Amino acid sequence: MFARKLFKFLVIITVACISSSNGTGSENNNGTYKKPVIVKIVKPESISRKINLGAIVKGYPDVFVFPDMPGKILKINVSDGQFVRKGQILALIDRSAPGFDVKPLTVLSPISGYVQVLVKDIGYPVSPSTPIFRIVGKKKLYVKFNVPEVFAHKIKKGSRVEIDGSIGKVINISPALDMRTRTLPVEAVISGNFIPGQSVVAKVEIERSDSAIVLPSSAFVGESENYVFIIRNLTAKKVKVETGIKTSKGYEVRKGLRFGDTVVVFGANTLKEGDSVNIVEVVR
Repeated sequence: MFARKLFKFLVIITVACISSSNGTGSENNNGTYKKPVIVKIVKPESISRKINLGAIVKGYPDVFVFPDMPGKILKINVSDGQFVRKGQILALIDRSAPGFDVKPLTVLSPISGYVQVLVKDIGYPVSPSTPIFRIVGKKKLYVKFNVPEVFAHKIKKGSRVEIDGSIGKVINISPALDMRTRTLPVEAVISGNFIPGQSVVAKVEIERSDSAIVLPSSAFVGESENYVFIIRNLTAKKVKVETGIKTSKGYEVRKGLRFGDTVVVFGANTLKEGDSVNIVEVVR
């Protein structure tokens, strides 16, 4: 939006300069040229800074199913992705041995959820240490991701996380960095049509202000971006400000301005203290 505004302003400046050279520019009663500007009347806005991180979707509950005794797969009663209920028979285990006829062992689902079959071959030997099914519920979905060390101190419980338009929040933060990767393991709860095990991109909020003054970068003058121009009685006044959160969409102003101030957002670099201005547009 501001790119279009900037183009429009440049056109206005060009026309104004041509008009001024022809003696038809905008002037005060005393003949002083009034510089064209686009302004914004500041009001409370939200601004946040986010980082993009790779994440893995997890389901809750999430359990592995093991046979109670060793044997061989005799029959599998379910297929991948099937919904099963607690107590449903998932498989039969053959425990027979030469000279012994033993009733097959039943493997039951400990919870309700969606099944992933880990051992699919009939006759495959299994033991109490061999997971043969994984049952994943969707009562709660969450994502796991690792925050780089440089941003670790900015992550808090309740920090917003956005994935494909769904908004979640951070619920668990590791008390220490992973020394191998120098990252901070974090979990966030989410909702939406996600699949446990799915790889996603999480937009993790590391800074946020919900009642801020936000201006585009074009409003700031000076190499340190510490000044803006406000308009009082169609006259430019240079004001020192303190900035906070900075994003590609705008900068937060923490000190130096008040809600309701009229701030120059395009044309500030053409101004000096006390210049008369012609407000050509007010942006919202």
